[in-house]
Amino acid sequence: MPYHIPFIIRDFKKSRPEISISIQTATNKDIIESISELKEDIGFISAPVQNPKISVHEILEDEIVLVASPNCKFSDVKELNPLDLEGKDIIMHEQGSVIRKVVDAFLKKNKVNVCTKYEISNSEAIKKLVENNMGMAFLTKSIISKELRTGELVAVPVPDRNFKRKYYMIYHSEKYFSKPLKEFKDLIIQWTDLYPSVIG
Repeated sequence: MPYHIPFIIRDFKKSRPEISISIQTATNKDIIESISELKEDIGFISAPVQNPKISVHEILEDEIVLVASPNCKFSDVKELNPLDLEGKDIIMHEQGSVIRKVVDAFLKKNKVNVCTKYEISNSEAIKKLVENNMGMAFLTKSIISKELRTGELVAVPVPDRNFKRKYYMIYHSEKYFSKPLKEFKDLIIQWTDLYPSVIG
């Protein structure tokens, strides 16, 4: 959701320019804790939670894709055989992240060992390394949509239907919603229903 929030705020401010919005980034655990204690109004997490104090709404599903530099030898393949990744340089997200769990499961299922020279939590940094042909990486499609359009990066097709990342909106089940806050919550749902056509 970090990539999508600016677009949602952009659209909200068109009708509510007087409203100030504060955004903080945190781990799923910290976000859930803040919402359950009514410290924050709305939170976004990347894994479902079961908590009687929290209302959970799945709002977005993003595809995880393998990306490479246009100069990478795999840049023009029609479909990558997972075994072709054996020993190859893959720039990884940090241990414990949702994308890392998905990728590790994929590699384990296909019995593939890759070379992990970099483990990075920042997707922008990962993109730059891939652009400079320092390795390939698995990233969500929304994060690299611009680079795919401009040709700075290419998506390498991978035969796996489980490469998805979901996002959830959460708020306290007894939360009082002011009119502006309800409008913002409703806009989030409307916006994600229309995604990705609303980007641009």
